[in-house]
Amino acid sequence: MKHCSICRKNIVTEESAILTMSGFGNPRHICEECEADLDEATLSREPEIISAAIERIGKKIKTANNDDELILSSVSDIIENATERGEMIRNGVYDFENDETEEDEAIDEVPEELLETEEDKARDAHDKKANEKFDKIMNYVSLGLFIAVVGAVLYWVLSKLF
Repeated sequence: MKHCSICRKNIVTEESAILTMSGFGNPRHICEECEADLDEATLSREPEIISAAIERIGKKIKTANNDDELILSSVSDIIENATERGEMIRNGVYDFENDETEEDEAIDEVPEELLETEEDKARDAHDKKANEKFDKIMNYVSLGLFIAVVGAVLYWVLSKLF
C-alpha cells in the first residue's frame, strides 16, 4: 500500500499525485489532502490562504517526523516559491499572467523540427529491412548450431552404446 510522502498517511485511491521521483525512478506519492494544500500554497491568489497552506504542510512534515532528504528538499523548494509568490501578491506586484496551468502547458501540435521527415521514414524502412535480413541469418546460424549440438550428443551417446 502506498503512503503519503508528506504526512505518511495511507493512500487509498488508485491514482495519486506524485511529488517527486527518487534517483531509482520510484515515485513519491502524496495524498489528496496534501495535494490540496500544495495547490493552495502554489496557486491561491490570497496571501492568507497561501500562508495557512504552507503552515499546514510544515506541521504535517513535522508531525510525521519526515526525514527523507528528497521529500524535504522538494517541499522546501515549493514552500520557498510559494512564500515568495505570497509576498509579491501581498505587496501587489505579482503578475498572475505568470501562473501556468495544465491547460497552458498542453501542446496543440508537434513543432516542425520534431516531426518525422521522409528521410527519417526511409532510413527506418532501410534499417528494418537490414534487421530482418540479420534476424533471418541468425535464425539459420542458430538452427545449424542446434542441429550440430544434437548430432554431437547423439553421436556421443551412440558411440558409448555400441
